[in-house]
Amino acid sequence: MKIFRSRAERQMSRDMAIRKGLADIRRTLRSLEKFEESYCAKARRAEELEAQQEYQFLVAAVRRTSDQKRLLERQLLSLETALQLKEQSECHARFCGSMAALAKSVGQSFQEADLTKTQASFVQAMHQAQEIEERMSLFLEESELLLTGTYESLDQPETNPENRAYGIDKDFHGSPENIH
Repeated sequence: MKIFRSRAERQMSRDMAIRKGLADIRRTLRSLEKFEESYCAKARRAEELEAQQEYQFLVAAVRRTSDQKRLLERQLLSLETALQLKEQSECHARFCGSMAALAKSVGQSFQEADLTKTQASFVQAMHQAQEIEERMSLFLEESELLLTGTYESLDQPETNPENRAYGIDKDFHGSPENIH
């Protein structure tokens, strides 16, 4: 026999003892029912034989057996109820453990997520996206003007208000490095 058993082994041992106790009570109840039927049959026979002393003894045996059956049925009912309460409490304990694990996971997620950094990165990304969109729009306009041949007005950037809005320098010579 092991001296040191794990928690699961101890739990399994307790569960087996409970199941064994329930099975023993049920087996004894079946046995008592057979005894009761046997005593009743013998009491009828004793009555037929007019054996009063044996008849009284067998009637008393039927009463004792019936009392024992009621007692065992109450014990069985108590054990079954206690077993249900045990299972409910274990279910509640598993629920609490699951909720604790979930809470820990959520807490860890919030620790890992720096909302201030995320918000700053998002704002910066949105500004960059807007800047890229403005530059792309300017590029497409210039491409269209070049293709249509109406690019002469863009040779003087200071006279075109759109160029100043997109950050094009006055000394723009067509190179992308001069776009601010």
